[in-house]
Amino acid sequence: MARFTVDTHLFSELGALLVGRDSTALNELVKNAYDADASTVIVHGEGLAAAGGSIEVIDDGVGMTAEAFERGFLRIASRVKTLGERKSPVFGRRYTGRKGIGRLAAHKLASQVGVHSVPDPRVFGSDAVGVEASIDWDMIESLESIDETDAGIDLRTLPANPGPHGTTVALGRLRSRWSPSMLARFVGEVRSFEAPAFLVDRLPTTTIAEPLLFEQPRVRDSSADDPGFLVRLSGDLDVGDDYWQQLAERCQWIIEIKARQGERNVEYAVGPTAAEAVRTPLAHFQHWTIPHPDPDTGPFFAARIFVRATRRVTGPVRAFALGAAGVRVYMEGFRVLPYGERGDDWLKLDADYTRRRQPFELGGLSGQPLDEPVEEETLLRLANDNYYGGVFLTDAGSPMLEMLVNREGFIPGEGFVHLVDLVRRGIDLSVRLRASVQSQTRSGRGLDAGDDGTVAQPAHVEEALKRTLEVIGDARIHTKELGSDGELLDDALDRTASSVRDTQKVLSAARSEQQNLRTAASIGTQFAAFIHEIHALLAQARAVDAIAERLTTDDAIPRSSRQTLRDLRDAIAALVLQLERQASFLTDVVGANARRRRRRLSVRVEVSSALRLLSSRIERRDQSIEIDVAPNLRTPPMFSSEWLSILINVLSNAVKAAGDGGTILVRSSATDGYLHLEVANTGEAVDLADAERWFRPFESSTAEIDEVLGQGMGLGLPIVRRILDEYGGSAEFVPSKPPFMTTLDIRLPERAR
Repeated sequence: MARFTVDTHLFSELGALLVGRDSTALNELVKNAYDADASTVIVHGEGLAAAGGSIEVIDDGVGMTAEAFERGFLRIASRVKTLGERKSPVFGRRYTGRKGIGRLAAHKLASQVGVHSVPDPRVFGSDAVGVEASIDWDMIESLESIDETDAGIDLRTLPANPGPHGTTVALGRLRSRWSPSMLARFVGEVRSFEAPAFLVDRLPTTTIAEPLLFEQPRVRDSSADDPGFLVRLSGDLDVGDDYWQQLAERCQWIIEIKARQGERNVEYAVGPTAAEAVRTPLAHFQHWTIPHPDPDTGPFFAARIFVRATRRVTGPVRAFALGAAGVRVYMEGFRVLPYGERGDDWLKLDADYTRRRQPFELGGLSGQPLDEPVEEETLLRLANDNYYGGVFLTDAGSPMLEMLVNREGFIPGEGFVHLVDLVRRGIDLSVRLRASVQSQTRSGRGLDAGDDGTVAQPAHVEEALKRTLEVIGDARIHTKELGSDGELLDDALDRTASSVRDTQKVLSAARSEQQNLRTAASIGTQFAAFIHEIHALLAQARAVDAIAERLTTDDAIPRSSRQTLRDLRDAIAALVLQLERQASFLTDVVGANARRRRRRLSVRVEVSSALRLLSSRIERRDQSIEIDVAPNLRTPPMFSSEWLSILINVLSNAVKAAGDGGTILVRSSATDGYLHLEVANTGEAVDLADAERWFRPFESSTAEIDEVLGQGMGLGLPIVRRILDEYGGSAEFVPSKPPFMTTLDIRLPERAR
């Protein structure tokens, strides 16, 4: 009787067709662990850049019996996951797989596959036994027909109670040998199997003051007692922590979209990050709804997208930002490639960014008015690299979205068109809102507005004062006609004119102060971001130190080379120490606790802390420090960040001025209800007759560029005096006593004003 036969070459043909790339193949195995109700899966890689590498996928799921292994894993295109409700037995997870291609994913990755599986008695019964199997794909493909493949499969049952339930899939003799660039791409794709926690967890208040549409988007369709699913990468696949928190702090806006099953409308919310809300007072949360284009079928989803509207990210976060950029799509919590990859423009963001002038329509909105275009809004379009986010779909909420055969992307259709349009509308709303805020900020609307909506800007006040003086001048012309009464009126006009001129001076000083504050705020914002760069460098330096330590004890390295390595490690240890000091100081100055509560601070302790930060420069200049500060002396209640800023600015100036071999004296006293802290130095002297100029912004006496202390910008002393003014204190240069050449006296009331 004639019948079909199948050549074993089918495995390689189907593997290449059904699984597009190696990372997709590995993702299929991870998704199998999810379908098996695993709470944790470990993906461990070794020797991936060399021939004969291996990968293990280890999960704590429900496992398999020998029968389940044969019926599921060994049967090509098995229907096991297509029957019934298509939900897992323990946590009711919607199955992510349905085509039965997991074993083909294993074939694509490796020539040798081992499976060790222990069944969960809750699912298979207390008497169920596990299975251990090995598959030699090279041997199978050397056979002529698929009917002969038992020669390449070794299958045996496990003894009773072999250990915790779960499955380990061991992939040996990997087919690909990855170059460093290929390995980096592979690891990047593997790391993005799941959405980062920062996109799916509740956002901290340091990122956004209050939730927009949801605290957490719905990522997966499962029961309420589902503990979640964690993918841990180890070995060659572990590339360290990510930088999502630091990246989020470089973003200014957050977009959230919610299209829920059973509701006729799609909700949109756009709001500023916590930092942006402080920087731009007019930046505010807005909410809209539009009718869903297909409320019966969908797609239904949640989306969260961060917007970086400023220049490119620099420093250690840059490489991470490039790899994390784009709006990615997730189905049941697993990434759908290629959406969001570099070069994939599924939302047409790059295309419209290059055209810029292309208008966009946002009609049909309900909620806060934003239907009308804003002038030059199209110029604020951003490219894919400026967006970081995820669109979260579930199988039940998007039945019309069919995956392509190779598991990369959806088949183009009406459902996918709706998804693109709905997500893109949210991004366009953020562009228009940013344009609106920018326009309002430029025109001054919304800031201290009067009843008619206008705002009294400094230039307007100056003009009003000028007109007042003109009116006073005109009035004086007629005072002589009033006799003695006119003299009284003339005197009153003189006093009024004098008061107006004083007001002009105060306003002029305030405008100058405002400009200085903008500069200081800009520096402070960069300073706050810089702390994360320092912590990242510190972590890298500690890692290099650990490697150097291992090398110094490696017997395989010649003794003479080990001595050189010890010298290198000493230099690295010094670098780590300096970075630790810098990181500690930066945390003290810009950390959340630095301005949480005012408290009385120990003057001696804080002076010592500031000097430790400057210790490397003091040692290099061979300077001596004399400290004469009473141990029990404390400041009035003030923020620690403010007192540290005062000390660092003053002491760093003294270190610069004292020169090589110089001496610095820090001395305290308490008189007339005031705390006095004098900082004196040998070396360069300050001319007391011209000393006030150094308290004016951007007046710097330092031309030297120091790699630790920097080059003076002329902002240190103005900042010191500004802080002290808030507490009723002062700072001024006073006469010095030999051998000291310059003395700065800091004065603070012993009690708060």
